[in-house]
Amino acid sequence: DKVQPVLDAAERESEMALLDAIREQPGVWGMDPVLDALQTGRVDVLVLPWDLDARIWRCAEGWFGGTPEMAKLFCDDPQEVALRDHVWDIARDFGARLEFVRGRPEERLKREFSGIAASVRW
Repeated sequence: DKVQPVLDAAERESEMALLDAIREQPGVWGMDPVLDALQTGRVDVLVLPWDLDARIWRCAEGWFGGTPEMAKLFCDDPQEVALRDHVWDIARDFGARLEFVRGRPEERLKREFSGIAASVRW
């Protein structure tokens, strides 16, 4: 009982440090920039809110866009889907690690980074 609060605080501190690093690196944030970097293999760590409710657009060929307009660069008829249903496969396919954040880091991610951010390899 005494250890869990200390572990939770350390985890939140680590998540805040990751967001700081993404801001300073610079990393990328916002749905379309992150999906673009992810699908070109540039993302090292993909940071998402614990309460993930974002919607994205999927092309039948497997490409994703954060907006219908961006997805239409890859196909004519993208379908709206839940990011949570595809994020594991996208991350795996392009070699990215997932980091879900909670509490203050989650609030910061939503406020300062439009709800999604990533550290990049190059």
